[in-house]
Amino acid sequence: MSSAVSLVEYQSISKAFGENVVLDDLNFAVDEGEFSVVFGQSLSGKSVLLRVLLGLDHPDAGTVLLRGVDAADTKPGARKIGYVPQSFALFPNKTVWDNIAYTLTVQHDAKDTITEAVERVAGLLDISELLDRMPDQLSGGQKQRVAIARGLALKTDLYVLDDPLVGLDFKLREKLIDDLRETRQALGVTFLYATADATEALALASKVGVLADGIIQEYGPPIDVYRNPERLATMATLCFPPSNQLPATVSEGQIDTPWGSVPATINGAADGANGVSALVRPERIGLRAAPNGNSVDGEATVMLREDLGAEEIVYLESNGQRFTSLVRADTADLDELTLGAKVQFTIPADAIVLFADGQRAGQGQS
Repeated sequence: MSSAVSLVEYQSISKAFGENVVLDDLNFAVDEGEFSVVFGQSLSGKSVLLRVLLGLDHPDAGTVLLRGVDAADTKPGARKIGYVPQSFALFPNKTVWDNIAYTLTVQHDAKDTITEAVERVAGLLDISELLDRMPDQLSGGQKQRVAIARGLALKTDLYVLDDPLVGLDFKLREKLIDDLRETRQALGVTFLYATADATEALALASKVGVLADGIIQEYGPPIDVYRNPERLATMATLCFPPSNQLPATVSEGQIDTPWGSVPATINGAADGANGVSALVRPERIGLRAAPNGNSVDGEATVMLREDLGAEEIVYLESNGQRFTSLVRADTADLDELTLGAKVQFTIPADAIVLFADGQRAGQGQS
């Protein structure tokens, strides 16, 4: 158990809109000083989770503790949370300066306080030279920086960011990820950040939580959650491209696939059970790799290639099963993987992770 103080704590929070249950007895705590990222797919409830904390949505059940106090009786504007919404929604008739200063102006902060805050966040986000411009004079990335700066202008111990980089191109998103990481370190405060982008979540988080089926499936340091997922929802989605699900069955201490069998460590939940899922991350599927005697090996047809720069996603089909392999762009003979080409693939035994009823239930043995 961590000895850190929880700045935010969700206690048995439930929220539904009609028959659509979005949060279902959710429990989750954010410690002081964390860059805490909530990762979830579209419509998983990320924005609702944040809005409950902000006081913009009211939970049907449960309690939100903010700085150790029940937040229910505190009005949204009095919760002292810096907020960056998904849409930058800048005022078109206000300068960048006035957009950043808006929240502080509305709450009648002193002029010197506003000036110091605007200059501070503009410097952090490298937009000081834009302060006199109007929004229609800005690029999309510059508008996003201004929106983030507006949320960070409030001097507080907690900032909430709702997927603020969505819709930006890859290079700009990478740059802003670096800027956000440096900004958080410079401010030394707590960030609660929601995103549907697995790469973004893993790059930013000091701790990452996976939101699926109305609850935080698991929460911890990103390298631990990524390497040792305990829930199927985590391994299936917290990676790009998403994990592959193999057609596999489990019996007598081994995993059987259409391409062969490998020994496995299996707990009671999986051994001989129906509905066992076998997942493999794309980067663990080797192409043209030599079988090691303890792997699943076969031949597949190249269906599509997607260039990511330093890496490529290769879409494959074998025995009616489609799956993906993530390979380095400088891999030898990659140019020979033309559409329709046949290629040998190898899946090491320990790359196959088993889940039963959503819980981790075993793994192949190398």
